[in-house]
Amino acid sequence: MTKTDIVSMFKAALVGAGYDDARIRKNYEFSDLIGTAAQLRRIPLASFAGYPQSYRNACVGVTFADDLGGKPPNEFCALGAPLLLTVQRNNVQPWAAGVDGTRVLGQSFRLRDTQRVFREKQAIWGLEALGRVRKSGGFSSHSQSDIFDSGLAKGLERRFRCVSKNCWRIVLRKLRRLTGKSMVALRKYRRFLRSYFALSPRKSSWIGRMPKVGVD
Repeated sequence: MTKTDIVSMFKAALVGAGYDDARIRKNYEFSDLIGTAAQLRRIPLASFAGYPQSYRNACVGVTFADDLGGKPPNEFCALGAPLLLTVQRNNVQPWAAGVDGTRVLGQSFRLRDTQRVFREKQAIWGLEALGRVRKSGGFSSHSQSDIFDSGLAKGLERRFRCVSKNCWRIVLRKLRRLTGKSMVALRKYRRFLRSYFALSPRKSSWIGRMPKVGVD
């Protein structure tokens, strides 16, 4: 059975669980802002609770274990779907996904039993069930912004810190290159540092100890 055949099988299973064609996307592309570097990812099949499709209403993602090198499907957490399914040879492994990673969800099942398993688990894997995940824990869809509904706020915070750290390294390299060069350029970077670290007051105190520089 080819990957195309397997994707078609899962699509039929999703339709049987209440997802119509308009809620199912093949080769869906999404932005990953959770990892150390922002990038565009693609998943073979994904289903959603609404339109337009986004991390806020993603429900199920289907991928192949050989594309992951045998690792958990953590790289697909940014999809926003609480349920991920990985196909390895003739078996399918369900995973519970969140912004911090994935964990095995129950026992694997045979690939040929996919439609039967979806029918049996429709109460927890179907559109009506997973479409309400964002409202669990006492929160309604109107009480939070999209970013908090899907738990991506924590991921975005980590991403900002990573970008900030990389930017700081670039600044340090440029300052080293400026040693003994134009004081005009050094003065420019002094102003930049003051603006940059205005976002982080704890790190800005040392800037005041930098020697004041004038114009050549």
